[in-house]
Amino acid sequence: MGRQKIRKERTIFQQFMIAFLGIVIPIILLGLLLILWQTDIIREEMEEKAKNDLYYKMKYLNSQIQMVENQQDNLLNAREIQKFVRYSGRKPVYEYYTLVNEVKNRMEIEKDANECIEDISIYLKESNVSISTRTGYSSPMAGDYRTLSGSWNGKRVLSFGVDEISMLLAYPLLVSNEDSSYILKVTLSKEKLFQEYLLNDIGKDAYVFLYDHTQKQFLYMPGEGSDSAVEILNSYLEREEPIREVSLQGKRYFVMSEYSDYMNISLYLCIPRPQLVQIQNRVNFLLMGYLILCIIFAILFLCFVKHIVNRPIYQLMEAFQEVEKGDFKKQISYHAADEFNYLYDKFNHMVKRLERLIDENYKSRLYAQQAELKQMQAQISPHFLYNTYFMLHRMILDEDLDYAARLSGYLGHYMEYITHNSQEEVFLESEVDHVRSYLNIQSMRFGKRMQVQMEELPEELKPIRVPRLILQPVVENYVKYGYEIVGNTGVLTIAFEKKEKGFCIIVSGGCAEIEEYRLSELREHLASEEDKVEVTGLINIHRRLKLKFGEGSGIDLKRDAEGRLITCLTVNDRREEDYVSDPGSRQ
Repeated sequence: MGRQKIRKERTIFQQFMIAFLGIVIPIILLGLLLILWQTDIIREEMEEKAKNDLYYKMKYLNSQIQMVENQQDNLLNAREIQKFVRYSGRKPVYEYYTLVNEVKNRMEIEKDANECIEDISIYLKESNVSISTRTGYSSPMAGDYRTLSGSWNGKRVLSFGVDEISMLLAYPLLVSNEDSSYILKVTLSKEKLFQEYLLNDIGKDAYVFLYDHTQKQFLYMPGEGSDSAVEILNSYLEREEPIREVSLQGKRYFVMSEYSDYMNISLYLCIPRPQLVQIQNRVNFLLMGYLILCIIFAILFLCFVKHIVNRPIYQLMEAFQEVEKGDFKKQISYHAADEFNYLYDKFNHMVKRLERLIDENYKSRLYAQQAELKQMQAQISPHFLYNTYFMLHRMILDEDLDYAARLSGYLGHYMEYITHNSQEEVFLESEVDHVRSYLNIQSMRFGKRMQVQMEELPEELKPIRVPRLILQPVVENYVKYGYEIVGNTGVLTIAFEKKEKGFCIIVSGGCAEIEEYRLSELREHLASEEDKVEVTGLINIHRRLKLKFGEGSGIDLKRDAEGRLITCLTVNDRREEDYVSDPGSRQ
């Protein structure tokens, strides 16, 4: 059966989904903003780190050049070199070569002191000889000294060649190249100075350039594609434009520079833009993963909520619709140990109880109608009317007006209760008054043969509502089988006994005896629940009391010591709805 549609209202699941999305969406958006904000911070930190690395690379280069210059000054003033220059060609051969070894040893000490120095050489102008830590003592070609002296302009600068990087120092310092006595040359290691430090940790496809502002040229251009990069950088430098980004070989590069006042050079670092935005791509991937996970989580959560909340609710709604259509056999099952288990159990219990109450109400009405039918049959019985009216006629003829008035009063009260009271339940006080009127009529009929001892009804029992006509049929049995048929004499007793949870109406005495087998048959009929059993007056009263007041209520039959019948009408369950707050309101 299809689910009933709920119009103009949101279902619980829709309201829950709206509340859930109202909480989750702001959290997701806040997470996205935090990720994007963190992306910018990371990118800025990476750029700052690259700038710091470039700064420390330049600082390292400055420190190395300063160290080399200090070593050159130490060698320039070294006693061994000064002695060798002064006495070159004037000493005996043995002493001369001893001086050569002392100079070489001194230069090796300075070379070993700095791992960036690859070779130290000294060139003498007068003797046209050279001493090198790499080649030792030699006589260079005549053009070598002139080439070196031509590179000396009175200032120590780095000289970048194809195969080497060197720094020259001529002695004396303040003279021109024509007046110098010797030239001190320090060759630096490209691998140590640049490859192991300047190019370390710069990433793949990155470029490092040194630009000499004095000579207005690039000094160091390692790597493939450096020539094209130099051309592009030169175009910016010639226009004196700041360099931020350049395009090299179809790629975008981010350019940073660091200037050295000490050497009047700049260190340029070109990093491919993808290296800087690589973190952006990772963050974008993380962002997409975060969104996908959030969406998956939201869908799974809503499906989970629908499974544990929405489906049980709809199943409960469908069950209510079945009950609404009259299916009181409907039972639903739920296996999880949560609140719905309690609701389902209570629903099943409610349906069973509702079915039982409806069945009880139906049977109660049926029994009441049967009782009323029997009473109407007795009411219109010619024998009963004949006896009563004949007795009234005789009293009038005998001019016994007092008795006739009393009898007519009892009869009028009796007939009014029987014919005009259409309620299925009455106050116990009204039922007792009706029986008292009936017994008064019968006492006047049988005279001294029938004596009645009827206790007063306790005040707390008067406002109790009981099924109508539960006491008179019991009393009628005593009158019919004790006085009419047998014709004996006896006292009929009606007593009221209060109990912890209810009360008993005990009818006993009279003059009728009952055999044991007959008593057993009556008890079996009272205990039987089968509809095929003939519903007599006692069985009708028994079932009505049981339906009204629950188990433990009804009629109980016994025999006294003389074999006479004792009938107990028991009410066990005293319910609040069976009382009224104002006994004076009873009709």
